[in-house]
Amino acid sequence: MSRLLPLILLIAANAHSAQAPFPVRELTVDGIYATRSGDPAEYCLLGTRACLFRLPHNPWTEDSLIDSWRTAHPNAQATPISEEGTTLLRHGRPVRQVYVWIEDGPDSLNVALIREGRYAAAAMTDMVEVAQRTLNEADADTRQRLEQERAQVPAEDQPHRLITDTDYAAKMQLVMQAEQDAKRDKKGLWSDEGLKGRSPPNDRYLMTIFSDHPDWFHTIANLARADPRFLEINQEPPTWDRARDAGLPPEEIALYADVLEKLDANEQTTSIDGLGRASLIMADITYGVFDNGVIKGYVWSPSKPTPLVEDLDQWRATSTTTTAYRRVAEEWYLFELVH
Repeated sequence: MSRLLPLILLIAANAHSAQAPFPVRELTVDGIYATRSGDPAEYCLLGTRACLFRLPHNPWTEDSLIDSWRTAHPNAQATPISEEGTTLLRHGRPVRQVYVWIEDGPDSLNVALIREGRYAAAAMTDMVEVAQRTLNEADADTRQRLEQERAQVPAEDQPHRLITDTDYAAKMQLVMQAEQDAKRDKKGLWSDEGLKGRSPPNDRYLMTIFSDHPDWFHTIANLARADPRFLEINQEPPTWDRARDAGLPPEEIALYADVLEKLDANEQTTSIDGLGRASLIMADITYGVFDNGVIKGYVWSPSKPTPLVEDLDQWRATSTTTTAYRRVAEEWYLFELVH
């Protein structure tokens, strides 16, 4: 019996650390976040410690595919993949945060989100792998500090996996293959037009729009040249009202706003200081919690902006500047701003 006791204890410990799948209908899902009645834990449908900061509704946290997939799979199961306890930005006892994988037989919501190009495969990396990578990529001093900080956290609150490493690796293999499928089929993030709020359109797509509709851009330039107050107009009706109150002709306001709507540009913003006379923002993307991301679109600039590059899809890899331009035609340029 004495020999069997350690084995029994090990089996019991493993059974305690694992969590059985449960019906997805038990979750109240809000974008990529979810809660479960009677359970204080916070659940996330994405990895990369997405639960750490619960962000307001935005293109990164909401996706119509999540709702439509769940509707089509009412008997889907949620399998807890990994969890950690955190008190970050909170007081009192740590809150348990759980990353789940949602499946209905051979179908998986996690895989579907990647295959349709809604997220990159890295979004499904669990908190255990993220923590280990952070340690591996840190310099010696930072690694020592992180290890000391981790040693102060109770073992049950540290990131830990609730499935076997082999099962986790198999799931990651599925999403990595799904990402290759999405890239091959140019879906979502990988499409020429990009995914609104998550990835910018590529140069070829924007230049095709310009060549197909030069009259739209001539209209913007001519109106802005005649009266800079047109630059205060965006797709929001209150800006049209202010322009009318300022004395701009209603028919010209309508013409300007119509072009913005056709381009789906300048939804809320109009121009960015230093870019040029008029900027048409096609993508304004913020990554993560802090204000960092990319803005991309067209800019009308009578004077040649700098630096000019040949390819805005590649320039960041070899440049330390935050803004670059690519000439389109006449006084029009593409721009990309990293913030």
